[in-house]
Amino acid sequence: MSKYAIMGCGYHGRGVASVLMSICEDSEIVFVDDNAQPNEKIMGFDVVKDIPQDASLFAAGSGDNRLRRKLAAGRKMETIIAKDATIGYMAKIGEGSFLGAGSFVGSEVLLHEGVIVNTHAIVEHNSEIGGYCNIAPGAIILGQCILGENVFVGA
Repeated sequence: MSKYAIMGCGYHGRGVASVLMSICEDSEIVFVDDNAQPNEKIMGFDVVKDIPQDASLFAAGSGDNRLRRKLAAGRKMETIIAKDATIGYMAKIGEGSFLGAGSFVGSEVLLHEGVIVNTHAIVEHNSEIGGYCNIAPGAIILGQCILGENVFVGA
């Protein structure tokens, strides 16, 4: 059984946990957060201040672009993709990215590391999304767009 440490336990972290539970039902999850309280649980999972030694997989749990980059520093972050996300032909998904339920990444899109394409968000064909961007639920990036790093796109 694999143990995921989700770095951060805010609302995005809860979304990451939900997707993980749907794609890795036999995995164990723990939230890691500097503000953890003794015996705290979120969604039935432990919240701790320090990374457990038996955690072998890491996922970014913050929607804040700069904080997500900081949490990922020095760690290999897993790429988390919901079962019903759509990834187009020749699209490239960077390490530590998150594709939420119903998200769409079109053909020949390049997502750099740590990108969030959240629930029902769309990144159309031939776009390039810089590292640690957050494409919010329902947001649409049209084809052939280029976003720099740390960009937040709301809907």
